[in-house]
Amino acid sequence: MRQNSKKRCLMEELMNKENVKILTEDLNRDQLLEIISIMSSNSAKASELFLNYCKGKDTSIIFDEKIDNLWADVFYIVVEANELGGCEEWEEDQVYYNLREIQEIIEKHKTTWKARKVLVDSMEYQLRLSNSGFVDILAEVIMDLCITDEEKQYYDNLNFDD
Repeated sequence: MRQNSKKRCLMEELMNKENVKILTEDLNRDQLLEIISIMSSNSAKASELFLNYCKGKDTSIIFDEKIDNLWADVFYIVVEANELGGCEEWEEDQVYYNLREIQEIIEKHKTTWKARKVLVDSMEYQLRLSNSGFVDILAEVIMDLCITDEEKQYYDNLNFDD
């Protein structure tokens, strides 16, 4: 317990704006994503501090990573459910939870079409297999991921009626 407290204090100390600037100024996009991912998974407080630091800046990089991680966490459950025709109840709950989280992020935060399109394409493939029990939720999330008129046209061209 004491070690966790020390770790949190160290993290908070490192997260002051000047230190963050010094630590991140020479990093490329992929390196920043890796740091954000590690921080977010280790400490909700660190993630919150980083988001506060980014206020007024383009934070799509953070939310792109979050939606990607949420889908990656349940992707293999969906794949396996398609192969087996279903999954355990706790796995189903996890898939629904993560997909709803993706929808919430898309609704509340800026994300890039590049990141959303990766999810659309991956989910669309799983949706076409239609044996997972996740058909309705996948279709709903795919539709929500397509925001602009051009993206909605992309969705329309997927031809789910085939």
